[in-house]
Amino acid sequence: MRKVSYSNHIGRASRDRKSGKNTSIMALKDLANVEKHNNHEYTPEESAKLQSEINLDLKHLNRHYIIKDGELVEISGYLDLVEIVKQIYERTFQDAIDKYNEKMENEGTPHKKIESYIEKVSANRCQQIAVEGLIQIGDFTDWKDQTFEKRMLICKILLYILIETIKGLKGPNYEFILAGASLHQDENCPHIHYVGVPVEYTPDASDGLACRNKKSAVFNEITMGTILQGEVRDKAEVAVREVFGWEFKEKKVGRNEDYEKNVYINERIKMEIAEKEAILSELILALNARQEEKSKLFGEIEDLNVQIDSMGNYLDQLRVQIEAAERDEKEWCRRLKQMVEEVDAYEKPLADIKKYLNHFTLDLEWHPELKTFNEKVNFFEEKASNALKLAELIPSHRRNKAQEFLNDLVGCLQFTRELIKNNRQAINSHREISDDCKETKRRLEEIIEQVEKKKQEKEEDLWEETLGNGEQRKRRLDEIITQAKKKKQEKEK
Repeated sequence: MRKVSYSNHIGRASRDRKSGKNTSIMALKDLANVEKHNNHEYTPEESAKLQSEINLDLKHLNRHYIIKDGELVEISGYLDLVEIVKQIYERTFQDAIDKYNEKMENEGTPHKKIESYIEKVSANRCQQIAVEGLIQIGDFTDWKDQTFEKRMLICKILLYILIETIKGLKGPNYEFILAGASLHQDENCPHIHYVGVPVEYTPDASDGLACRNKKSAVFNEITMGTILQGEVRDKAEVAVREVFGWEFKEKKVGRNEDYEKNVYINERIKMEIAEKEAILSELILALNARQEEKSKLFGEIEDLNVQIDSMGNYLDQLRVQIEAAERDEKEWCRRLKQMVEEVDAYEKPLADIKKYLNHFTLDLEWHPELKTFNEKVNFFEEKASNALKLAELIPSHRRNKAQEFLNDLVGCLQFTRELIKNNRQAINSHREISDDCKETKRRLEEIIEQVEKKKQEKEEDLWEETLGNGEQRKRRLDEIITQAKKKKQEKEK
């Protein structure tokens, strides 16, 4: 008669010997990883790595189950373990949490209130938010040559074992609430993964929490030894013997086996001691590494203190420079104000000069007395010329009498010509003066234009220099403040 192995064990908070990973469900991310594996949702790259273990061509034979109305029912599609576990926490623990929070509020300790129980359990490194178990009969050598019909028969027996397991893990003050189970037929051996939440009912608890997650209340030496490896194992062996003619291999002393309490305790203590010694070795190595890091950090801290002292001196120098820059800024503002006042002072004299030049030019060109004088001279010269012409027409016997008059007339004519000559010189002088005034006016206008242009350039240069110095000082101050904050943070760290 073929002898096969029987396995109905749960994951524990230790490292798996093959994978080196933690096999417990300590947080929601661990539950998400379990959900991904149980649904066999893998990328093409992950599928290529798992070809030796999983035949994805047979994935359609896998089945998923949940508890509905107290019965194990099959579901189609994806098994969302994360969402189901959240619903179990809400449905099972929320009333107890509300009463506990109300008690904490009445006792004046609102800081002890529990906002989210699943988050609280996830944050506790000693608790698991859910527990995963595995049910399997036989190994690869037992199933490599079996027919499809026999594999389907063993699946029915595995489901029977699962139902008996759930029933056996329910007591007067504890219960294992099943979230979901996955039957895998696409691997080397048919097996079932089941995930649930261990619950302990403690109505008389001193802390006031009447219901809590507690793995040890559900999975202990009694339930594991007497029920899973006792009653359930015996029923499974009867079913396997009737269907296949097989029997189970002899039980060995182990974590999930049925043996005396003292033996179990001794074996458990030995295993715990070995685990703690391994952990202690790791902690010693970590402590030595931490001591080295500590020494290194102390050296870095000393260097930082030196740099901080140097930075303090540098900041003092920068403060002096900033104060000098502020004084320079005030001086530039004073000089700018003075220059603006000087430029404004030029405005009125320049306007007066322009006005004077305009009036002077008009006086030279349109002076009424000068115009009248020119007309009189021209008129008198014309009359004198006519008189000479008339004198030449006087008869000779009368010229002697008129000689005096003629001489006077000639004298008057000469005087007139001299006067005309002098008048023309005066006119030329006036014209020269007018030209000089116009040239002076043009040069003054050029000077005014140059003064205004220099005024504008000086204002622009001064503003640009003032603004440039201000922006440069602002950027420098920002850099100084940023460096100081960074050094302060490093020093505090």
